[in-house]
Amino acid sequence: MEQFALFIRQVKNRIRDFLPEEYQSAVVTAQSTPRNNDRMGVSLIIQKEGQTFPFAFDLGQYYQMRLNGDTEEMVLSQIADECVKQNQKEQDLLDFEKIKNRLWMQLLAKESNQERLKSCPCKEIEGTDLVATFHLHTNNEKDSTEGILVANGLLEQWGQDIDSLYREALQNMQHQMPVQIKNLNDFLISGEVNQKPEQVSCNLGELYVMTNAKGEYGAATLLYPEVLQTLAENSNADLFILPSSIHEVLVMKADGGMEAKELQYMVMEINRQEVRPEEVLSDQVYRYDRESQSISLATTREETEELLRGYFPLEMQRHLGEQELLDMEPEQ
Repeated sequence: MEQFALFIRQVKNRIRDFLPEEYQSAVVTAQSTPRNNDRMGVSLIIQKEGQTFPFAFDLGQYYQMRLNGDTEEMVLSQIADECVKQNQKEQDLLDFEKIKNRLWMQLLAKESNQERLKSCPCKEIEGTDLVATFHLHTNNEKDSTEGILVANGLLEQWGQDIDSLYREALQNMQHQMPVQIKNLNDFLISGEVNQKPEQVSCNLGELYVMTNAKGEYGAATLLYPEVLQTLAENSNADLFILPSSIHEVLVMKADGGMEAKELQYMVMEINRQEVRPEEVLSDQVYRYDRESQSISLATTREETEELLRGYFPLEMQRHLGEQELLDMEPEQ
């Protein structure tokens, strides 16, 4: 941590030497910034005079470059180049009609991202514990997920509401990052190619990986219209949806012999042992009902707390309030 703190000071002190003349009076700050699941990072903010929406640069990413062998001058040059490039795009950024086809979404668990959600608009996903946040591509590759988080101020500047952002982003993603599905067992054995939803009928007890063509932030494919309904109708069954990570979900027939509570324990365990903390989506399991064409939590709050109490007691203590813990104490 001391080395990272030193790196931050060096960047703040030297970055103006690598920027054009118009940035010499810019305000340069380093701020703690919540990432996925409210894990904190540090961003460099460079705001020149008259700039409305300064860009934030993830210093953790640039510090990793330093650790990988890049010189300090190489890192500073890259930050400066990216700063100039992004600031040249600012006027386009303020025009919603010019940038609306660059919108995309990421799914997050609402409860574990409270700090991050204070500064950005989000769309709650009905029947789940999830929200969608909005992002903008920062390059010309529309299937890229490199981008910036849409903040509250930008939404106000555009004069748009959350529902309009949701419609635009969803439409973009369906065309730019189409859904792909593969049978997990077949893929592990033979590397079977991805399939479209209309080509898939879920076999009893088997898991299917659902993501987008890019393989990044693909959990949002569960929002694509008709995808889950097509899978459910082809499979002649309701579906369980397991949040593997922010990049993908697993789908299986709901009458596959495993109870929702068993599946939730599996999700909880994998989240803690195999998924990077910043890529965890949720501890919940969802059920898609093909008759009502709706998604819901597959277990109750009480069942979730029972799992936490039985298998993850330290997390249960953090999950519950102090008074609830007192209420749970056995009578003497």
